[in-house]
This record gives sequence, C-alpha cells and structure tokens, in this order.
Amino acid sequence: MTGTPQKIAYVIDDLTYGGAQKQLSLLVRALPDRYIPVVISMSRNLEPFANTIRAEGIQVISLSRRTNNDVGRLWGLGRALKDTGADLVHGFLDAANVYAYLSARVLGRPVMLSLRNDRLRLTGVRAAMLSWMLRRADRVLVNSRAGRHLLIEKIRVDPGRVAYITNWTEDPSGDARPLPSANGDKVIGSVGRFTAQKRLNLLIEAFAEVRRKNPRSRLVLMGSGHEKGSLLRRVEELGLGEWVDFLEPRLEVAGVLRKLHCFVLPSAYEGLPNAAIEALAEGVPVIATPSGDVSDLIVEGRTGAMVEDDRPGVLADAILRVLADDELLENARTCGPELVGRNFSMSAALGKLLLVYDALLTR
Repeated sequence: MTGTPQKIAYVIDDLTYGGAQKQLSLLVRALPDRYIPVVISMSRNLEPFANTIRAEGIQVISLSRRTNNDVGRLWGLGRALKDTGADLVHGFLDAANVYAYLSARVLGRPVMLSLRNDRLRLTGVRAAMLSWMLRRADRVLVNSRAGRHLLIEKIRVDPGRVAYITNWTEDPSGDARPLPSANGDKVIGSVGRFTAQKRLNLLIEAFAEVRRKNPRSRLVLMGSGHEKGSLLRRVEELGLGEWVDFLEPRLEVAGVLRKLHCFVLPSAYEGLPNAAIEALAEGVPVIATPSGDVSDLIVEGRTGAMVEDDRPGVLADAILRVLADDELLENARTCGPELVGRNFSMSAALGKLLLVYDALLTR
C-alpha cells in the first residue's frame, strides 16, 4: 500500500499485566510507517503498558467504566474512533471485541476481532452476542489451532474469515543462559495472572509433594489477581511460607525466568500461552498440562514435559523428573530459544498480519 498512512484502532479491555496486553504492545511498536496505531483501553487501568506504548509516540485513549455493560462506553468508543479517523478497528480481547464490533459497524469501518483461548470466557447472553459478532466480523484473529477449531466447528465462523497467526515475541538474545547452580535450591516457577484458569492452586499442592522428596526446592509465583489471597492462605496451611515467593508482576521477566530450573503451566485452558514462550526463549524447560496448543511448545527430552493427569502427585512427579534430568536441563538452554526463534518471531507474525490488514483496508 502507498499514499496516506492508514489508521488502525486497537481496542482492549485494559493495559495491565497480561499476555494479550504484552502482545499488543509489541505489535503497535513494530508496525511499519504506513500504519498509524491508536490504542483504546475500555477502562482506566493502564499500567504498565500505556507508558511503554506512549513512549513510542503512539496515542493511548482510556474510557471510564461505570458498569460492565456501560452503554456510555460504547458511545465513547464510537466518538474516539471517529475523532481519530480510524480506518480499521481491531478488537483484542473478549469484552473489548463486543464494543469494537458494534462501534465499527455503526461507523462503517472494517473490523477484526480476536480469540486468544480455546474457549469463550464470556457466558450467557454475552457469549451468545459475541459468537454472533465473531460470525459477522470481517476477520477473526486466533493464536492457536485449538481456537481456530472452536471458531469454525463450534461457533460456525466462515473459515475464510479466520486468520490463524501464532503469538509473537521479541527475538531470543542468542546467548544461552548459564544453568542455575547445581549446589543451590531447585527453583520452580510460574508467571501469569492469579485466576482460576491458571490453576496455581494445583501447582502449590504439587510443590508440597516436591518438598517432601526434595527439601532443597523453592517455588516462585509472579503475578497478580483476585485469587492471590486464597493462594497465600493455602501456602500457609501447608507450612510452605518459607519456601514460596510471591513476586509482583513486572515488565521485564527475563531476569526472573533465567533463575528457574523449570517453568510450570498447569492451566485449565489456554490458546497459546505467552509466558511459556518467554520461558523457552530464556532456555527454561516447561512442564504443562494439555490445553490449547501448549503441546507445540513441548518436545520431550528437549524443551520440557507434558503432564496428562492433573492430580497434584502426578504433577509433582513430573517436576521432580525434570529437575533430576541434567540432559533435559542442558538441552532446553539451546532448544528452547531455537524453537521460539523459529516459530514465534515478531517479523514472521507481523508479515502475515499485515497481509490481513491490507486486504481489509483495500476492499
């Protein structure tokens, strides 16, 4: 495309810590000059990614939230899209998708929605409404084959409207991390929101089993969310307070990841988890329960291990097995970054996404 730059408005629930938020931050900063991105948050919760995005000279607009079904926010979004002269609207999370679709249709703009899990997180009437919109959006971006299957087979979205593009990440540094000292504690970790989806309660129960068999082990949990209180209480009930560290989320997680012996993802459902990709990029083996396209990240004996059973004892056995497998720990240092660089590069994903944008903008 040539001529006047095209404006793309990205609509997202908030700009707090999260995989979708980080993906959006990477994307808008990587767009070529022929596009002008505008980021619209459907709430006032803007930290930390609003600052990161604004630092690149990209406009960020926030809309206040009075209720979950605030018609005023719909009017505010429509006004923001009109004022910024958006040529294309891209919804980036479930709730934001609804607002993005309605506003774009009222203004006669092409609209692209996103699905980042292998299921809808909305329920009831809102889920039915979103399903209807997904079937009628100009395109739907999905980051996993499991999500693509849901869209086509369950929601009945026309396959020609589905754009399957995996998560993207910054290129691995290329420097293999030094293995954590074999003489120190074995450090197990997880990074993500403290929600029921992530099942960190399962990881805590499994860690209690790990401690009984390997007293020189620690657990690091980085994140925030409404389940933090219950997780803290369970840690204390199990007498694990001395060996479990809760860390506040931060923009740069590489320093924490590089100190781990293994990364554990016991999620109930996923699309393609960003945190696991980041762990592999740092050469950390990943232990995961099956969900979404997580199996694409796990090469047994090289990048981690899959756990088909979600009982704490079974997860604990898998953790102990990985911690004792020096060959796997060594393989992950090089195989993890290689897999990420090969399959999840920003440049490859951006090239595919720009083709979709161009097709929508030149119709």
